[in-house]
Amino acid sequence: MEKYVLIGEPDASGEVTVQRKSDGKLVRCRRTWFKPSAPAESGLYVAKSRVKAIRLDGLDWAEEL
Repeated sequence: MEKYVLIGEPDASGEVTVQRKSDGKLVRCRRTWFKPSAPAESGLYVAKSRVKAIRLDGLDWAEEL
């Protein structure tokens, strides 16, 4: 399962910058698409559902925003 780091706080539209742990690429998306990972991995998040994971995979990930 892919892990993510949320950077900063959500803006007025609820979007936050997200960094994919596997390759370090960034994207902006809704904060509500994520849930915290296992308690031992504080600060890491996973997709809230399989549908959200598919949507995240389809976003335009970039080296920098």
